[in-house]
Amino acid sequence: MWAPFISLLATGEGTKLNEDYIKWLTGLGGARLDRCCGWTPIRDLDDKALVAAVRVFEDARKFQGLLGRAVQQLVVNWENTMGVRAPQKTWMGALLLKMNKVWPRFRVHIHSGISWTGAPLLRQETRFSLSRQFQEDLSVGKWQVRQSDLLNSRPRESQHDFFLFHLIQVLGSNRLRGKISLNEQIQASETLESPIFPKLPTVNTESFRVLLRTLAGLEDYARVNSHAPTRRQIHPKLHNSTWDRSCLYCFYNHQQHFVDSEWHSFFECPLIQNPRREFILLTRLESIFENGSSVENLALLIARVREDQRLLNALARFALQVREHREKWFWQLSSEAMKQSLARKLENLMYFCL
Repeated sequence: MWAPFISLLATGEGTKLNEDYIKWLTGLGGARLDRCCGWTPIRDLDDKALVAAVRVFEDARKFQGLLGRAVQQLVVNWENTMGVRAPQKTWMGALLLKMNKVWPRFRVHIHSGISWTGAPLLRQETRFSLSRQFQEDLSVGKWQVRQSDLLNSRPRESQHDFFLFHLIQVLGSNRLRGKISLNEQIQASETLESPIFPKLPTVNTESFRVLLRTLAGLEDYARVNSHAPTRRQIHPKLHNSTWDRSCLYCFYNHQQHFVDSEWHSFFECPLIQNPRREFILLTRLESIFENGSSVENLALLIARVREDQRLLNALARFALQVREHREKWFWQLSSEAMKQSLARKLENLMYFCL
């Protein structure tokens, strides 16, 4: 029963375990915990423990007996600490502290059996269960706060959440898009309730993890990492070049400048030509690819496939192919001959610019 409150009593051990668990499931290692929510209906361990504590009230009212007496005593212990010492140190106080962030007026009463007030009307989709209702409202609330914080921050193209910002706009209401275009403050209640992918795909885990990392801005793209310290060590002239955020394949082979972004790889980079053709033939989504490469088009693609398991499976496999082709290219680019050739091309470009 004390499981949800480990982080209040110890040095964050429960929270660290939960963070490792959710990042391992989603493959979003390296991201903050709040950035892992909203992508899938997966719930973290802290939330599961909290919901289990809420279920105690239902079981105590249904079965009564020793559990009912225990809950009554827990309520009495909490009431007796009011005004004397910190009530949040009791089980009931700690639970209400967390529950009131979702249901601000929730209270438990024991005068004529166990009852409660302040909970919303229980819905049929949660089987009229208090704990399931709380679980749903808790997940939706965390996701909506995450969205409002993101939309109000207006991330730049070089930031991880730039794509998610545009995806939420595409999936949101006309009113939400209007407020964003007018640069107005976005309230949490105005954002999406459902996760980006309401149902998990049946494709292999690694493919879906790569897709999530790509959409979360955590894959190896120069729009965010400017070719990262490791690649700059291999190609020192990249550090002083104005092309440090460019697609190196397009620069090396075609002397063209395109920002190395997820949408460039998915929609137009010649390196990904064969996987792209295979994906289009399999899904028949050529109309989206005909509109060219842009963050908006990638958001439209996700909006099209997110609720279709067949298309989502194909997109996840495509994302994995994109990563594999890019990794192979970067490996080739690290050879001595390719390093010297790239250095000469960068020198010629800088000389021409002067």
